[in-house]
Amino acid sequence: MLTENIRVRKETEETLKNKENELEKYQAHLESLVNERTKNLEIEILERSKVEKALKESEEKYKNILEFAAEAFFQGDSKGNLIIVNSKAVELTGYAREELLSFNLADLFPKTTFDAELLRYDLLQEGKAVITEREILTKNGSRLLIEMNSKKMPDGTYQSFFRNITERKNAEEILKRTQEHQTLILQSLPMVYYTTNVSPDLNTTWISDQVEKIAGFLPKDFSDSSVFWTERIHPVDREATLNEYKKVFSTGSSLTEYRWKCADGNYRWFSDRTALVKNESGQPHLVVGMWLDITEKKQAEDRLLKSEERFRLISNLTSDYIFSTKIASDGSAEPDWVMGAFENITGYTFDEYKKVGGWRKVVHPDDREKDEVNFNKLFTNEVDVSEIRTIHKQGRIIWLRSYAQPIWDNESNKLVGVYGAVQDITERKHAEEYLIESETKLRKIAEGTKAILFSTNKRGQFTYANKAASEVLELENKKLIGKFYLKFIHPDDRERVHSYFQQQLNENEKDRSLDFRYISASGRVGWLSFLVNTLSIDGNVTGLTGVAQEITERKQTEEALRKSETQYRNLFETANDAIIIFEPESEIILEANSNACKIYDFTRDEIIGLSLKKLTVDIEAGELQIAMTMKNKGKKNFETREYTRTGKIIYLLVNTSVIEYEGKTAILSINHDITERKIAEEKLIASELQFRSVWENSTDGMRITDGQGIILMVNNAFCKLVEMQKAELEGKPLSIIYNEENREHISEMHKKRLLSKTVQLNFERELTLCNNKKYWFDVTNSYLEIENQPTMLLSIFRDITERKLSEFELKKLSEAVEQSPASVVMTDVNGIIQYVNKSFSEISEYSFDEVIGKHSDMFSSDYNLVGKKDQLWETVLAGNLWRGEFLNKKKSGKLYWEDATIKAVKDKEGKILSILFVKEDITLKKNAEQEIQLLAHSIESIGEGVSITDVEDQILFVNDAFIKIYGYSRDELIGKDIRVIRQLNEMPDEMNEIVSGTVVGGWKGEIINRRKDGSLFPVYLSTSVVKDHNGIPVALIGVATDITDTKKAHEELVLAKERAEKANTLKTEFLAQMSHEIRSPMNVTLSFASLIREELEEVLTPELIECFKGIDYAGKRLIRTVDLILNMSEVQLGTYEPTWSEIDLNADILERVRTEYISLAKRKGLEFNYIKSIPNARVYGDHNSLN
Repeated sequence: MLTENIRVRKETEETLKNKENELEKYQAHLESLVNERTKNLEIEILERSKVEKALKESEEKYKNILEFAAEAFFQGDSKGNLIIVNSKAVELTGYAREELLSFNLADLFPKTTFDAELLRYDLLQEGKAVITEREILTKNGSRLLIEMNSKKMPDGTYQSFFRNITERKNAEEILKRTQEHQTLILQSLPMVYYTTNVSPDLNTTWISDQVEKIAGFLPKDFSDSSVFWTERIHPVDREATLNEYKKVFSTGSSLTEYRWKCADGNYRWFSDRTALVKNESGQPHLVVGMWLDITEKKQAEDRLLKSEERFRLISNLTSDYIFSTKIASDGSAEPDWVMGAFENITGYTFDEYKKVGGWRKVVHPDDREKDEVNFNKLFTNEVDVSEIRTIHKQGRIIWLRSYAQPIWDNESNKLVGVYGAVQDITERKHAEEYLIESETKLRKIAEGTKAILFSTNKRGQFTYANKAASEVLELENKKLIGKFYLKFIHPDDRERVHSYFQQQLNENEKDRSLDFRYISASGRVGWLSFLVNTLSIDGNVTGLTGVAQEITERKQTEEALRKSETQYRNLFETANDAIIIFEPESEIILEANSNACKIYDFTRDEIIGLSLKKLTVDIEAGELQIAMTMKNKGKKNFETREYTRTGKIIYLLVNTSVIEYEGKTAILSINHDITERKIAEEKLIASELQFRSVWENSTDGMRITDGQGIILMVNNAFCKLVEMQKAELEGKPLSIIYNEENREHISEMHKKRLLSKTVQLNFERELTLCNNKKYWFDVTNSYLEIENQPTMLLSIFRDITERKLSEFELKKLSEAVEQSPASVVMTDVNGIIQYVNKSFSEISEYSFDEVIGKHSDMFSSDYNLVGKKDQLWETVLAGNLWRGEFLNKKKSGKLYWEDATIKAVKDKEGKILSILFVKEDITLKKNAEQEIQLLAHSIESIGEGVSITDVEDQILFVNDAFIKIYGYSRDELIGKDIRVIRQLNEMPDEMNEIVSGTVVGGWKGEIINRRKDGSLFPVYLSTSVVKDHNGIPVALIGVATDITDTKKAHEELVLAKERAEKANTLKTEFLAQMSHEIRSPMNVTLSFASLIREELEEVLTPELIECFKGIDYAGKRLIRTVDLILNMSEVQLGTYEPTWSEIDLNADILERVRTEYISLAKRKGLEFNYIKSIPNARVYGDHNSLN
């Protein structure tokens, strides 16, 4: 058993040993494999490290390329959600990178423009690049035009590059508008543009069509001859002009003015500006010139010089003088210049006048207050006209009438100067004084005359009547004054007299008298001849003054004569023909009826006394007819021609006879007007000649056809239009002039329309003639209907081919103007609007119909000052281009800014036809500029330090106050972390508190900051956050106030408070000690005084009793004084509580005072007492606080 165990153990050991050997071999093999694997891993790791490094470098390179690419890069997943953007994308859109990575690509596009077409998915799915142009929305809400280059990547993502093409598009748009604008300008500007070669012969290689309008020559006239231009320069100007022109080759430009002979043979002044154009190699290529007719300018300059000379001469010769005065900032006046009779009027030279102090120093002392009032009116922009006495240099008083016009500065709204004129009215003033003296004398004369003299006010009430008036009207003078004159006028004449009265008041028709009937106070009726004139005071009509004469007897005589003459005059005046009575020899007209006056166009007064020889066309024939009439002593009929007053010839059938008139031989002539008959006869003859002349000489083609369409007549112009002879046309069908395709159709249409009289009377049409040439014709048709003849058709053809071609071009141009984004307005020379385009209506909110016929000022705001508008119109109407800005008003009242270009459009003769306004809305630009200026000014002007950082705490902006507080320069701060101003050991929790508080609405508090020199100081910080439209923070604003001085003052205040409290404690202790030291002895004193009084009570006299009362009261009063001092201390501390009670003023206060002082008063020999006027006087108060 033991042996067996040993054997088993040995076998086991041997087996274990074999296993160990195998294990060692396996371990050695394993180690070998591990070492080999380790080496392989090391090699693999090394290779992989190299690959990773290369990949990392490649990735960094790729990232840098994308990050700093010139174009914005966006990469999105298959749904368009952005996963990568570069810095250019951040810069382009205005969003932070984190914001963009939360967007879908579609979020960057306006909702109305983003659609399936945007990315062109069909092409993207094929792996093709898609390039489109679109608008994107930036963070600030503005729109940018971009070129978008998109492509689908193998991993299913989409990559897009955005290129900002806004400026390029704007430039293209501006170029387009500029080209349109230039087209408009070139069509209407009064300049001629040309080019010449650079050789010495100065040959014109091109010149614009405007040269025909300005100079009358065609462009080809200049290119046909090398000396065409130089030969027409005025001989006096030629050499200087050519020398100046050649300067262009040395200086690059030239400008000269010279006279040049135009096609009409007249010399006109031209301004010629040239510039040298070089090619790419810098060699002279050609000369470009601009030719401007300045004849009117030269003539105006010449007239201006002559006008100025005349004005200066007139000013020096006139009896008045004109002046100009400057107004200083303090309101004082300083003479600037004078012109005219200044020295003659004042006696001073201008220098002497300035030395004595000017106008206000020479004013008469009695008028200085009045002059001061007048002078102050000028400061309210009022014109002053006044009459003032001044002192002549020689000391005499002179009266001057001054007209002063303020010169007002609208920008500063104040007076800056005065100009005006002064007139010497000394003689007039003396005359007025003399007039007053004369009036007294005249009044005495008026009372003594037999003529009726009177005056009335404007209502017609007598204000004066002389003695003769009272006698005629049979009413005392004092009762007459104030009566209405109409009361004394006959009822039948009142309306006529009142009308005369009003006319004289309004028109003052001098020397016009009126006869009328009056009724006296007693009822007597008589006749007066009445002559009045207006009565004025200081130029204002106040009533009438007049003279009247009694003419009752004369009127009665005239009435008798009038009746006897009426019969004859009725027969004479009512004759249908002109009747004239004249003297045979001189042919002087003695009488004429109304028809004679009417035919000859004279008034009766004008024709009486006039010789017929002055009215007769053939004087000799007229004298012969008169001689035959006188010889036969009977009637004579003949036709004659005579002149009217205006020189018009009239035809008369005359019947003459010899009569006796006022005792002398005369001729009676009855003239029948046959002018209309004669003119009709002459017109009939002239009509035929005129028609023939018009037919043959008309530039329009004329054709007459019958009902069958056969040409009856054509004129020369028609033959020329269709390029055929009369023989080829007359007698042939009208269709012969058209091409063969349309002939039959045209003939049939003509027959039908002429028969039914439905021929189109006027039309414009393009026709193809038999020579296959196409022309545009304006055709006018009219029916010729002659009695007993068939109806014919007259057709007038006018070649309008050139006009039509121009209209087509103009239509294209008009469409361009109508679609222009700029406002285009056309007005006449008075500013009345004739045309506006669509852009104008969109911007101004006015429709086309609302503005046509209105003045262009209807849009103007108060900002557009009158002076500015006057300068604008003066520039434009002078033919010059005007550029500027307007602040105008829309229909809704909203103001908007416009950049305007304004010029005059002229015809071929240079006459201004209209004014062209081309305007661009720049409101957004102006508002942005204003907002930026206001923001910058407001931030820079505040005293606190202002900083703006991004969300990464990088400083974006600091104001001047911030720089001053912290000691850094702006360059040292911009782009740095805001921690540069924090204290070095600042707690993170404090910073987190500030940032989190700022983001949720703002943080305020005190913190410690660090200056550039390292010094720490306290600041009061107020922060706020700037968010985008999505509510995402994009910047932080901090306003820091240095509170070092405030802190120091606070510390000093705390220290002062502590000292005050300590002093107050000492005071309280002192008062308590004082109270004890005074109270104790005083209580003892009072106690002993009381004991002594009790001991001596039986022997006390009244005086001693009063003394003891005084001792008691004084002691208690002293104790109360101590109490009052303690009470006042409690009042200061706010701890005192009063005890309110009713106090008797007499017993409790006055009586005690008397007791205290009565002994003292007796010792001094005085009587001390008080009077109680109020027996029961009581108050409510604190008994312990009353002293």
